[in-house]
Amino acid sequence: MGIGKLMHEGVYVCCCGPTYDTPAEARLLQMLGADVAGMSTTAETIVAHHAGMRVLALALVANRESFELGHEQKASHEEVLEIGLQRGETMATLLTRVLAAL
Repeated sequence: MGIGKLMHEGVYVCCCGPTYDTPAEARLLQMLGADVAGMSTTAETIVAHHAGMRVLALALVANRESFELGHEQKASHEEVLEIGLQRGETMATLLTRVLAAL
């Protein structure tokens, strides 16, 4: 599929949202061991597990820049949407293959 460079394993931390983390928050989360932060995957997983469902979570990290050292700008919603559009087809292919393997 040619997406090996795009896939990573790491520590995901859940933030309440509905705002993107600031550079200062991202630095703090990194010091605590986080690789990325998100707003929804954890809450949805907890609810699904509570309902007795088995869960597989895939996340598209669309504002990784906020976790890069020296980055001092907060992510914009437009940038996040653009990454989603750029990676949509790749994510659809990945999800199709994962589901076929289950």
